[in-house]
This record gives sequence, C-alpha cells and structure tokens, in this order.
Amino acid sequence: MTPTRRPFLTALPLAGALLAALAAAPLQAQTALSEDPPARGLIVRLKQPVDNETLHPRGGNPRTREATQESVRWQRVLGETGLSGTSGRLAPRLRAVGRDQQLVEFERPLSHGEASALREKLMARPDVDWVEPNQREKRLQASPSDPLFTQQWWLQPVSGSNANALEARLRGVAGFQTAWQRANHAPAVVAVLDTGITSHPDLAGRVLPGHDFVSVVEYANDGNGRDADPSDPGDFVSSADLANGLFAGCAVKNSSWHGTIVAGMVAANAGNGEGGAGMHWGA
Repeated sequence: MTPTRRPFLTALPLAGALLAALAAAPLQAQTALSEDPPARGLIVRLKQPVDNETLHPRGGNPRTREATQESVRWQRVLGETGLSGTSGRLAPRLRAVGRDQQLVEFERPLSHGEASALREKLMARPDVDWVEPNQREKRLQASPSDPLFTQQWWLQPVSGSNANALEARLRGVAGFQTAWQRANHAPAVVAVLDTGITSHPDLAGRVLPGHDFVSVVEYANDGNGRDADPSDPGDFVSSADLANGLFAGCAVKNSSWHGTIVAGMVAANAGNGEGGAGMHWGA
C-alpha cells in the first residue's frame, strides 16, 4: 500500500484517525416488518387422514364410505372446539389443500391472538395432528430501491459455487438482505475511525458529532492538530508535499475519501432511491 498524507492511520491507535459517529435513524418500515399478518383461516391436518385425491378424485365420484367417515371426524373436531354451526356461530368452511389437509376458512381474517387461541383449541383434540395459520409469507430478501444497490456485491444473496472465482463465492456470506427482513432496525451507534467524513446526501440525518484525532498538522491537512471537526480535507499527496521529509517514501496521489466510503457502507440511507444502501438501516 503506497503511503499517503496520513501514513500512520493504521499503525497508531486513535493518533492518526478521524472519528465520525453515525447517528441512529430507524426507518418507518420498522413497525410494519415486526407485525404478524392476519391469518386467512387455519390449515389443519388430522391424524391418519384420508388423502384429498381419494375424497375428491379428478373426473370421478368420491369414495362415499371414506368421505362420510372423514366428514364425521371433521364435524366432531369442529364441534368439540366450539367451531361448528351448533355452537351458535357461523360454521367455518372446509377446503381441501395439499395432500391431506383442510383449510378451515372463517367469515373474516383472524388476528394473531385469535389464530393462536383457535390453534391451541384444535391442537388439544386427539384427532388433530397439526395446525398452522394460513398467512401470506413475507419475502425472504429485502431489496432497497437505491440505484447502486445492484453493484454492492457484499449485500447480495449467496450465489455461485466453489467453481466460481473467489469474489463470486463470497457474495452474500453475511446474509444482509435476509437480516433486513427479520431485524427490527433498532438504533445503533457505530464509530468509524478513518480519514474523516464529507457531506453526502445519502448520509443526511445519519451522522453524529465526531472528532479529529490527527495530531501532526502536516498529516491533518486542515491547518491544525486535534479538534472537534471530523471533516475530511483529503488525504492527497502533492508534489509540494514530497519536499517535506515527513512524506518520504510517498508518491503523488489523489484523495481516497475512504472515511465517507466506509460510513456509507455502514449507514447510508436505504430505500431512498439515491446512491447505495447501508448495511444497518438503523445505524
């Protein structure tokens, strides 16, 4: 690595680094992601069930004996659970789903609490094998609208095989997109020790006050040493700098703006249709 204006950034702890704290700014989507969707009925399987192909054969008549026995079992289960028409409420509808399950449909969607209570009642019946709420599954991957997101390979889902190039095999190892769907985006403060930070629209509202820890004025490039301004003035090395012995072994080089890049990777606003997406949507 070619030495630049701040050759001691990685060698001396804190002495050559600018610290920028990234503010916590939870997204509005936080509540929506944590809520359970309503259940549009319950999917129920009885123990030792008759498969639906036998009960409802395509292009043929159902086996009357098996169909009658299964109907009696279902009426008993629903009656014992207080869900039959004799219980004073509107009886639910049964619709065959899967190989041998029934979707028990009610007159309206069930809340999480209602579905859980009915599930417990049904599971208490000796004839019932299992019960699951009929809910719409959430997407397992979250894809923000940021235009540069497709270029952020480290945020993409796992793909490729050992036959791929190494960089392709490492894609998505951290599972960020799945984590975005499951996490509640709780606020988190992250300290970035790097070259400082510049003003950037994708970091609006995400930066807390920081500090300049560079004590050598020539390396600081801002006219003074340590101060409470974490702004990155640039870590370029000019031809004039090379005349100073402090920059011995360096080469002329443009600024890297590395601190802003890292801050963006951690906490850039996601889903705002601009730039890229940060790793932590609450950082």
